[in-house]
Amino acid sequence: MKPKDGFIKTNIYGIPCLLPYGQNIADHMPELKLNPTAALIWDLICKGMDKEQIASALCNKYDAGTENMQDILADITEYENLLASYGILENLPSSSAAPSSHAKYFQIGNIKIAYDGPDMVFEKYFKDFSCPAGDMQYQQYIHFYKGRPRWHTNGNILIRNGTVSIIDTGTEGLSGNSYIFTFPEEYGIYEMKVSKDGSATDIYCFPSITKEHTCHIFHALRFAFLIAAQLHGMFVIHSASILYKGKAWLFSGCSGTGKSTHTALWNKIYNTPVLNGDLNIISIKDNLPVTYGLPWCGTSGIFTTASYPLGGIIFLKKAAVNNVVKLTDYDQALSIMQRMVSPSWDVTLLQKNLDFAENIIQKIPVYRLDCTKEPEAASVIKSKIDNLY
Repeated sequence: MKPKDGFIKTNIYGIPCLLPYGQNIADHMPELKLNPTAALIWDLICKGMDKEQIASALCNKYDAGTENMQDILADITEYENLLASYGILENLPSSSAAPSSHAKYFQIGNIKIAYDGPDMVFEKYFKDFSCPAGDMQYQQYIHFYKGRPRWHTNGNILIRNGTVSIIDTGTEGLSGNSYIFTFPEEYGIYEMKVSKDGSATDIYCFPSITKEHTCHIFHALRFAFLIAAQLHGMFVIHSASILYKGKAWLFSGCSGTGKSTHTALWNKIYNTPVLNGDLNIISIKDNLPVTYGLPWCGTSGIFTTASYPLGGIIFLKKAAVNNVVKLTDYDQALSIMQRMVSPSWDVTLLQKNLDFAENIIQKIPVYRLDCTKEPEAASVIKSKIDNLY
């Protein structure tokens, strides 16, 4: 385990101890007096040794036989648990914990999620995606806590705007493999912590969650899902989608370009179902692009739980005349990447999005539709799609 930042080992009149500083003083973390063995274990933990390595080092120092190894390992575990209880060693979010017997499960694409939280959030937003516990294998575990976290982890601010702040706690060790999310007070969330591998999410909520909080919590959980989705090869694009000729067709563009208006035209004129009014998730399965159902759908309230082959992506641009434009590979990849809502909080994450965009344009048609709000706009792009078959 890696020590939590904000503690220093020092000596006071020859006695070793751990003293808190910075945020840990603000969180009222205690000091801890160490005996010589505890001080040595602390030094070994700081060097990145695991329990077995520490036990071996202690055996060498105290000339203990291997027959004492199990007792030494048990003592080390007890000591680490003590440090963890004081907040001196910090685990990842609840990845090592098992969901309770009351946990519910839902699945989006190839990600199965264990949910330990308020029923009102699950019933309203995730019930349609529910699945049986089955073999209890899951890719993400969401755990809710009532009240503020006992201590806080700081780091580098990646993003800060009016609705969210995202903090990177670091890159080394257990305590540095997570993101911290904070939201406005109306969210009813003190803090949300998500492991960087997407496997675990801890949400610290107000003691009483109101009906108004549920919507905000649902949208906060989107960040946790996007992390896991990206790591499992699924990328989310800001777009509205329809089902035509057995495939999903995505219509994207900057805010105000008429995604909802255009898909509504298709629905009215050609009776094509609208699959999602705001976000669509894409992956590659058996070397072919597919879309999966997604509960997040903006204010449209339109979503599906089904998956479909991806037909193509059309970017909309307001114009006086309806016209289909074939984009260069550069413009195709750049346009797709720019419309992604998958994490792009650092260079590595941005590169993941770009790599996927470059891959996907080799498998589907991507066009720009210069369009009006008139029915002819749907007719023009429909003719182009029909010519592909």
